Formats: sequence, C-alpha cells, structure tokens
Amino acid sequence: MTATNQNATPNVTPQLVLITGAAGGLGRAVMQTVQRTGATVAMVSRDSARLAEFTDAAICIEADVSTPEGAALVFTRLKEAGLHADALVHCAGQAFIAPLHRTTVEQYRACLAANLDSAFFTLQGFIDAARAAQKPGAVVFMTVEVQSPGLVTGHNPHLLMLGEPAGGSRLRTRSGPACRRP
Repeated sequence: MTATNQNATPNVTPQLVLITGAAGGLGRAVMQTVQRTGATVAMVSRDSARLAEFTDAAICIEADVSTPEGAALVFTRLKEAGLHADALVHCAGQAFIAPLHRTTVEQYRACLAANLDSAFFTLQGFIDAARAAQKPGAVVFMTVEVQSPGLVTGHNPHLLMLGEPAGGSRLRTRSGPACRRP
C-alpha cells in the first residue's frame, strides 16, 4: 500500500496566467515563457500603447494595480470575459535610484505604490477571485535588484534605493550611476 499526501499540491499546468507589469521587458519575457507551456495569458499594464502590442494574449487589461480600484478592475474584467486566472505572475514595479536630496515625496510615494501597494492589492484580488471560484492558484512575485557599477547598495548615504518587495526571484541588472555629485 502506498501512502499519499492528501495536502500535496497537484502538479498542474495553469490554464490562464495573469501577468502584471506586462508592458515591461520582464513581463514580456514571462509571457513568452508561459506561452511555451501551452497556457493562455492575460496581460495587465498601465501603458495602453504598449499593451496594444500584445495581439496573442487572451485579454489585455489597462489598469494601475497600485490602487485598490485598479487591481479590482483586473479581476472584474476577467470575470466579465468568463475567465479565471489559475496563476498570477506579478511583475509590476519600478526600479528607482536617485540621490536622496533630489528625491521628491511624490517620487518616493510612487515607488512605494508601484512596488509594495501593487503586490498587496493584486494578491488580495487574486485570492478573492480564487476563493469565489473555489479553485487553487499559484503566485510568483518577480523582483529586480538594481545596482550601479562602483556603488555599494545600502552604504552610500547619497543614494536612495527603493523597490524589491520580499519573496520571488531576484534578478540582477546593471544601471549607470544615479548621481555621484553631492
């Protein structure tokens, strides 16, 4: 007799994968990877012009998921289309490096909204939709760590680095120096 774990998550390929931050390079790469598995994609972005380029997505939704209303709109549009996302790949975010003394409160708040609020509101909407449909789901948070050559992140008092919510993959990118002068 073979023992089975009844709480184990089945290894099932999602049918519809929701990708936020879709207009960016990371979102596009995720879309191509997901499509190779045979899954359908739903693309979400604030950038309607770049979103229009996705002709092979099941649905494209223009929404700002850094607000509760924007995230709710995503799941409303999916429901209206008769679609349910089995998986969420959250790529929405913003890498922001600037000298602290040149960073405005608006820039600071926008970065927090793009990186933290968007993850919270999108996950909240995804969980609510999965519970309403009584279906399991999978979530991946993609994050990017941005570093400038020659600068040590976290040790330079003239730079402010925001972004990278906890959890998910860590991608390393190169960026030019933000500002080396006081």
